[in-house]
Amino acid sequence: MSAFNGKKKVCSPLKAPTRLIIDHRRKLSGLKRIIKDLVLENAYLCDEVAQVHEETLILKEEVRSLLKRLHQLEASAGIESTLQPTSFSTHEGQTSSPAPKKALKRKTPHDEEVNGNTTSQIYKPKVSGKNKAIKEEHFDS
Repeated sequence: MSAFNGKKKVCSPLKAPTRLIIDHRRKLSGLKRIIKDLVLENAYLCDEVAQVHEETLILKEEVRSLLKRLHQLEASAGIESTLQPTSFSTHEGQTSSPAPKKALKRKTPHDEEVNGNTTSQIYKPKVSGKNKAIKEEHFDS
């Protein structure tokens, strides 16, 4: 015969194994704590999303108003710019157009090996903007 005879073992609530009850209560309280934490986190995230959405709406409105103002200023400046020349000269007769960029020399395998010895090529950093103007001033004189 098999070990199962078709009858269920029924334990009365008073005689239920206490270890099993304690384990279930512990799991239940852990799950309740997890659910409570998730609900609070969800509420916090919903509040944060609502606040960010409100801020983006305010920023969009500000951008629209600034763009309208910019178009108005461009329209009024467009009338004035037709009266003035588009390019102007500096004190030395140079135009204010940007200087052409210089390309850096790249390392090639031929540059690295000279007479069987490897040499390291030192690259100088690009000088641009204000520093370039200062550097050119010193070399021009």
